[in-house]
Formats: sequence, C-alpha cells, structure tokens
Amino acid sequence: MTIEGNKKTIRMYYEALQSQDWKLFESTIHDDFYQSGHEHNLKVNLDYTKTGFYNFIKLLGFDEDTLSYNFNSYTNKKEWIELNKWVSTIFINWDFDRMVAEDDKVWVYRSVVLNDPHTLGLELNAYVEFWMRDEKVIANLGAGLYLQTLLEYGSLVMKRNREEEIMLYLESLHQWGLIPKVSSIKT
Repeated sequence: MTIEGNKKTIRMYYEALQSQDWKLFESTIHDDFYQSGHEHNLKVNLDYTKTGFYNFIKLLGFDEDTLSYNFNSYTNKKEWIELNKWVSTIFINWDFDRMVAEDDKVWVYRSVVLNDPHTLGLELNAYVEFWMRDEKVIANLGAGLYLQTLLEYGSLVMKRNREEEIMLYLESLHQWGLIPKVSSIKT
C-alpha cells in the first residue's frame, strides 16, 4: 500500500461519483468494505430511523418510502454502491480540495451541493475520513459533513416556523448529541 496509491484511489472515487461511473466507483471499494469500520469495532445503529443522518435527509424533504428504501441497509460493498447511486442523485457537483494521506487513511476536504426537494442549494463542506486497505476504500466516515449543514439549515427551519419541521430538526440535533431531548415546543 502506498500513500500516493491511496490518494489516486480517492481521486477516482470522487470522479466516479461525479460522473456516476459505477464500474469505476466499484473498483475503488475493497471487497471487505464495511461502512462502520469492520474490525475497528465502531457501533452501528441498526434502527436507521433513530440517527441524526436519517432525520437530516428527512428534513430536506425526501418522503418516507425513499428514505426507508435507501437507508435500510448499507454494511457491505454491494449495498454501499447501491446507496451511493441514490446519494449521487441528491449530492451534485462533487469537489474536493485538500487531501492528507497515510499508509492506511486518507482525509479529504470535500464539498458537494444538495439537490433536495426543497431546492435550497445547501452545500456540505467538511473532512471525510477514508480507511484504506490494498489501495482501496475499506470504510468511509464523514458525519461532519451532515452535522455542519444541519446546523446551517437550522436558521431556515426556524424562519419557516413549522412545528413538525422544528421538532424533527431538534430531534436530529439530539441524535447527534448536541442538545438534550426536547419533548415539545410552541411556535
């Protein structure tokens, strides 16, 4: 495994997402891919409806059928590729800037525009961490992307002043561990 080889793989990963070239995308993913880090023993919340990421995507206006289909499972290479086919329809204009690499990890500062039903044009900008094996992606961690945009989205949620949307927003913040549980609000 080489640092330069890992960087090249990540460049191809983003090129494939931008162009929706799924054969190229698949070539960047290790056969032992596991979204939560596999042998690194990260916790996976099997109830995807109780995650901050799920509620963040729901806030953007996607219906329950779309959400349940696409968030039901993505713990192996095949499922990760299928999820990214959907993600590439809502995340457009992939771009990345700074890249830092080690023998088994690559950090990329990336940005992407959200193509959401509310057409807000929100941008996700943050570092994403890739764990590498044999110059292929073994795991991908990027919660900071959604968290930053979720915080920015808060001002729009509050301006619209819709109780259901505000509660979903507050629940998402709670699930990220940023605020205590909120049971009710007055709009």
